[in-house]
Amino acid sequence: MTREEWLNPRQTGTSKCSTREEWLLKAISLLEWYFDEIDRPIPKVSISLPWPDVTSKKRLTLGGMCTSYYTQNVGAIAELISTEIFIAPDIVEGLQVLEILVHELVHAALGICIGVGAQHEEPFQTIAAQLGLEGDMTATHANLTLLLRLLNISNTLGIYPGEMT
Repeated sequence: MTREEWLNPRQTGTSKCSTREEWLLKAISLLEWYFDEIDRPIPKVSISLPWPDVTSKKRLTLGGMCTSYYTQNVGAIAELISTEIFIAPDIVEGLQVLEILVHELVHAALGICIGVGAQHEEPFQTIAAQLGLEGDMTATHANLTLLLRLLNISNTLGIYPGEMT
């Protein structure tokens, strides 16, 4: 079976969630254990499905985006207010969504640890590799171990709402 066949299994049936947001929030709760396992807890995140206002050229290359909002204390350490994850609305395959979600959750986990989650250098690379992400760090994909974990999560959640059957 090719990687594309893994990512596009064309599951039949119905989703166990009525909305993409519900599906993604349940996926995050199922992924928390893997992050806890490497001592990188996931902060409380919100999921936003309307795509943020980015240039159309950049939007075409992004599968997801993580944004952390901080207090603006002059002369003091900024505190995390909230973290928001966006998943591109045109990504409709559940396993691909989960791969993107893991990548964005690495950014979120770093946001609470070092205050910066937008870069793809260290420590992002180490954490991503520990979780099973590989390849170009700006566009990671799951290794076989992580792919099997994500397949299990996808099967638990049912098809991603809006996925083609």
